[in-house]
Amino acid sequence: PIDESFERAVKKSFYKKIFILERLEFKKDYARTESKKEVEELGKLLEKAYEDLSLPIIKVPKMSVGKRVKFILDNLWKWKYQLCCLGIDCRIIGPCDWLIELNERN
Repeated sequence: PIDESFERAVKKSFYKKIFILERLEFKKDYARTESKKEVEELGKLLEKAYEDLSLPIIKVPKMSVGKRVKFILDNLWKWKYQLCCLGIDCRIIGPCDWLIELNERN
């Protein structure tokens, strides 16, 4: 079952898509206190919770940061195009080419 506070928070939000990034190689460090197994379990629980709320999940594959950004933005542009086709003002979503270029260099 979904935690009620999580469900309320998600329903109050304006989620149209959920991007789940495929995990990179696991490295435990000062900031990561979870074990690899705990990280995997948490990922499965989050994905299941979003599925149970009927939110569309898009899985982002392993690739460079720049390519992940481009993958996500490409999916957002598709959503923007669909909104524009419905007559919704899309000017609130601006171009992010500079962000892609910056990340491609790294």
